[in-house]
Amino acid sequence: MPLSVSSAMRLDDERLIGLSSRRGGGWDRKQWPRQRQDLYLLRTDIEQPLSVDIWVWPATEAGDAGCPIAITLVDDPQGSDPSGLHAEWESPLEWPAGSHSFLGYDVADAGLTSGLMNCGYTDDATQLREQWARHLNRSHLFSDRARALHFLRITSERVPEHVPFFVYGLYLLNPLPCPA
Repeated sequence: MPLSVSSAMRLDDERLIGLSSRRGGGWDRKQWPRQRQDLYLLRTDIEQPLSVDIWVWPATEAGDAGCPIAITLVDDPQGSDPSGLHAEWESPLEWPAGSHSFLGYDVADAGLTSGLMNCGYTDDATQLREQWARHLNRSHLFSDRARALHFLRITSERVPEHVPFFVYGLYLLNPLPCPA
């Protein structure tokens, strides 16, 4: 994962764990045909799926301009302790200068594989779509932290091979001109 760890602050019980640059310019529909959307998304009427997972929202190639993002780890008093998973998560980092815009919360494992958009919905798809699709924003992320934490628990039961899962915040840095 091409995260360049360089900053972390507390933002309402969130710890900045890294920075990344992601592709801008809109949703690559060739990478997300209808069959993939049906398998991996709870909502298919979104503008563009954004995620900590580079298989969902690809990182930029070296030298390419992209959307600079900050990724935070949300403290979960009822969840797994992330201590020891990644040494860089324990280092105090500084929030980058400039403006930032909240994109939403993703649910992913410690390797940043999204349990929200990259762990397939099969037998449970209809029920999960009925219950959760309305809580996802136009980027297929949760805007509400409590709902993201609740979905984390469901995902942990649904996809035990990726446990532990965590809630991550995504923030667009210096928001213009990225379409997110």
